[in-house]
Amino acid sequence: MKKLMIKIVVLWAVVFVLCLIARSIMGNVYTVYLPVHDDKTQLGEIRILDRDGTGTDSDGEFSSVLSIENAEIRDGRFQATFRAMKEGRTCYEVTDKDGKVLTQLYFRVGKLHTVWFENTMGFTGDFIVVAGLAAACLLTAFFMIRFFVNSRGASLFSYNVMYVIGFSIFVLSFGLLMLYLTFRRIFLPVQYFTYSSYSMIAFAGFLFLMVTCPLVVLFAVLMMISNIELLRHERKRFANVLGIFISLILIAGEVIANFLYHYEFTGSQLQWRVHLVVINVFATCFVYFECMLFGAVICGIRAARQTPDRDKDFIIILGCGFRKDGSLTPLLKGRVDNAVRFWRAQRDENGKTAVLIPSGGQGPDEVMPESEAMSRYLETECSIPPSCILKETKSVNTYQNMAFSKKLIAEQKPDMEPKVLFSTTNYHVFRSGVWATLAGLPAEGIGCRTKWWFWPNAFVRECVGLLRNRLKVELLQLVVLVGFFAVLSMFVI
Repeated sequence: MKKLMIKIVVLWAVVFVLCLIARSIMGNVYTVYLPVHDDKTQLGEIRILDRDGTGTDSDGEFSSVLSIENAEIRDGRFQATFRAMKEGRTCYEVTDKDGKVLTQLYFRVGKLHTVWFENTMGFTGDFIVVAGLAAACLLTAFFMIRFFVNSRGASLFSYNVMYVIGFSIFVLSFGLLMLYLTFRRIFLPVQYFTYSSYSMIAFAGFLFLMVTCPLVVLFAVLMMISNIELLRHERKRFANVLGIFISLILIAGEVIANFLYHYEFTGSQLQWRVHLVVINVFATCFVYFECMLFGAVICGIRAARQTPDRDKDFIIILGCGFRKDGSLTPLLKGRVDNAVRFWRAQRDENGKTAVLIPSGGQGPDEVMPESEAMSRYLETECSIPPSCILKETKSVNTYQNMAFSKKLIAEQKPDMEPKVLFSTTNYHVFRSGVWATLAGLPAEGIGCRTKWWFWPNAFVRECVGLLRNRLKVELLQLVVLVGFFAVLSMFVI
């Protein structure tokens, strides 16, 4: 992760330097492109006005801080290049051959002779900045996606990996948006306004929310369908309706976003800015958790589908509830059978026999520890020799499964770094791997399949659990992002 951050920082620094170099090469000029409604219009006079349009400055003389080059009307647009001569402000009035005023152009020249075109908030080199921003975002997204792809085995199970792939989608979409503006500036300069770039930067979250609306709604509908089917098979409790609850939140968020997008606001300038802040705060909060959800889903699917190398020394089997007679439920049986299949395949392939660690303590309503129930099944039903079984009987949650199993492994192999695998249900692989990482146990995971209608709701519970584990950190990061975009929408727009 540190290498990724260094790459991104260096990338943005290089892009910033290149923008400065390009700015110096371009000189102190700015080219204006404005549409002309009548293609037959001919250019008349371009005269200097002061800021209030009277024609003279405070000393009674025309303000002249720019020189004009290549002014013309062609192909339905007015085009002229303005070169800075000295610091100051000025206004030009453009007329046609008949003396009719076509437009007024407001400029400011800074100390470094940068030309600022106040009509569109453009400035010398603004095109290079937008192009550089597009390149930086697209390359950042590339580095993030490559980091995710290269995260294999135990390194996959990390909050950092989830953040990277989740927010890479946002960075990629924003980079493509900036690339679109870049091409628009090249091929349709008369329809490009720098103001639109500022708006898209300030409202990047809201635009992302609108672009991903179809995908989010489809995800919510499919989630709701699977959850309804789940309720037909399972008893009604909050954990089993969480998918419906999340689906309704997602759909409500998109409905609110579309309402705000199409809402015709009337009010003062201050009220308008406050309205923009409210929109941006809402969009930032929603998009933040949307990216987290995307990241968790992508990581969860990849973790459940990966195929670890058959070179493991220990295989941890994560326990869950079993029947009162000591027999295993289909869910727990699936975890054990999956571990045994891997154990046998590894033994047959390279002759290496791993130690199976059924992990799970005894709950208040259970007749024995979960590990004991699994151990009996391993010996009687799977014909696993007792010498290949090491029971962990104290854990009451996934973190303890990993932490206590790590202690047992250290006792067995004190002088080596063993290769460890854990077996659980497919929806639980990624979160279990995160707990293993937090417990200091590098391990890969395999997941057994479950019913199609059970998987989505259970996986959403896992996503919520991942966020809940770091609630303070998530809220702090969210507050920083909300503050950043709120300031942009209040002062930039």
